[in-house]
Amino acid sequence: GVNLSANGGTLDVNNAVTLIDLSGAGGTNVLSASGAVELSAISDSDAAGPVELNVTSGTTMTLAAITLNGSNNPVLDLDVDTGADGSETLNANGSLSAGVIEVNGQGTNETLNFASTVTSTTGSVTIDGAATVDLNGNVTGATTLTIQNVGSEVDLAAGVNLSANGGTLDVNNAV
Repeated sequence: GVNLSANGGTLDVNNAVTLIDLSGAGGTNVLSASGAVELSAISDSDAAGPVELNVTSGTTMTLAAITLNGSNNPVLDLDVDTGADGSETLNANGSLSAGVIEVNGQGTNETLNFASTVTSTTGSVTIDGAATVDLNGNVTGATTLTIQNVGSEVDLAAGVNLSANGGTLDVNNAV
């Protein structure tokens, strides 16, 4: 996999960039910053796709759509506020789709905003560690769907459905 890191500030790959293509098969791709992460749309054009895409922000994270649909059933791992613990924000402005999806804040003081759908195609969806989880599109886990360690509220927009197609729907662990 390929690593792209901004060790002293912001990773900004959403100005005049329309697509980040993960074209290699296998491996883990890491996109990280000690500060904010801002990314344009991401897809995997190789038939197999990566094994994992890990996006790590020291502070806030802003994402366009992410579609990882290779035969490796990639893991999408989003880690917000990995620096000094603060009240940071994830703005996932497009749909998120991958084999397994893990979204993690630090503590229970983050705001995790999902403007569109969140869909795992082969495994689970886990959203963990926030003050507020704001869901404006359906969230579907191919197996389980877990939303846990939320300090204030899980806010579902009108018509939003939560589904665990092959397992447990769990939205009561410290929520």
